[in-house]
Amino acid sequence: APEDWGEAFHYLHQAIETIDQQQKIIIFLDELPWLAAPRSGFLGALEYIWNRHFSRRKNLILIVCGSAASWMIKKVINNKAGLYGRLTLSLPLYPFNLREMEQFLKAKHVELDRKQIVELFMVTGGIGAYLNHIVPGQSVAQNINQLCFRPSAPLFLEFNNLFQSLFSHSEKHLSIIKALAMKRRGLTQKALLKAANLPASGRTTEVLDELSTCGFIAALPTFGKVLKERKFRLVDEYSYFYLSWIQPVYLAILRGSNTEYWQQIFTSSSWLSWAGYAFENTCLKHIIKIKQALGIAAVNTTAAYWQYIPKKNSEETGAEIDLII
Repeated sequence: APEDWGEAFHYLHQAIETIDQQQKIIIFLDELPWLAAPRSGFLGALEYIWNRHFSRRKNLILIVCGSAASWMIKKVINNKAGLYGRLTLSLPLYPFNLREMEQFLKAKHVELDRKQIVELFMVTGGIGAYLNHIVPGQSVAQNINQLCFRPSAPLFLEFNNLFQSLFSHSEKHLSIIKALAMKRRGLTQKALLKAANLPASGRTTEVLDELSTCGFIAALPTFGKVLKERKFRLVDEYSYFYLSWIQPVYLAILRGSNTEYWQQIFTSSSWLSWAGYAFENTCLKHIIKIKQALGIAAVNTTAAYWQYIPKKNSEETGAEIDLII
């Protein structure tokens, strides 16, 4: 057994040297942030073996992946040490869009109409791991209730675990997410930092960039303003849903005092109002498809759309769903 990572990679190099140069070799390292724990020496050993030996072999491909987004961005994508400039391709894994989600659910024999698919998208954001819990034969309201509003529900405890796993020192990330959840129209960067009680520092800018890169928030210039200050909006569906509906009844769910909570909320006027704004985020994420359907794909309309977002009632929301698909 090797005593450290340097010796482990040395053994790997020896094994590779016995393989014909014409044969393809793929080295796949999963959960890189956990392998490269502090004081493990992993990253330095990887940098050395890649630059000294592996990069010279044209038949070798090294694939690294990890779910701790901030670590991967800092240590791999923006690496300033031995791996600087070594990245050939970055492959972020995005959630399903509406069409992909529809196809995924059909493959799982889940029969929902397109309005229900959009409603489910506004809760899960098209995350495949969340959609795996959808039960065939149940309505979208029943599925959401079992997915989110039980003490053992998959998405009941997911929120804090999600940010802790993605970001080291996630307190600032959570402060920004919670501040934006209170302002449906979004906040300028200055107003956001004030609401989140964060300083205007390089670290805060880094946190904003991490959240943007991971798809939790979207940043755009303020349309029509001379000073083009970025305006941020929360666009992660699950975070928005959790902070709006799950967190306010968190203790009641733990006590099991209202097991039919979601069936009651799902037909309320407050849900319909919230769903209108959530539907806007869905439209923004499918803006290219909408423009193609309208025959205006070549027209630059994004900035104007963000500046003027008309209010919709529930009937109008339902009427526009097929356009997105």
